[in-house]
Amino acid sequence: MRANPLFDDVARILGSPMPRRQALGFLGRALAGAAVVSLLGPRAAWAVNPVPPCPGRYTNCNGVTCCPLGQTCCGTGGGSTCCLTNEICVNGSCKSKNSPASP
Repeated sequence: MRANPLFDDVARILGSPMPRRQALGFLGRALAGAAVVSLLGPRAAWAVNPVPPCPGRYTNCNGVTCCPLGQTCCGTGGGSTCCLTNEICVNGSCKSKNSPASP
């Protein structure tokens, strides 16, 4: 089994007799194509399904995690977390309902 057939194919093409100008042009086009795909690919894939599915009895928490029913989603974006039933969300952090920092 070949580990990376693309690498093998590129190495074989570049290893074959060809003018330097043709080899550099091939390499430049390959790098430009890889750059375009790396810049545009993740955004397009994320836009197709931005929110991961949560199993039953769980709710989606800002597309980051899944909170069990009864828990509250707290925070925004990548800092989202689930607060327990005895906690409240204060400024993006879970605090005990009896905490002095609670409103």
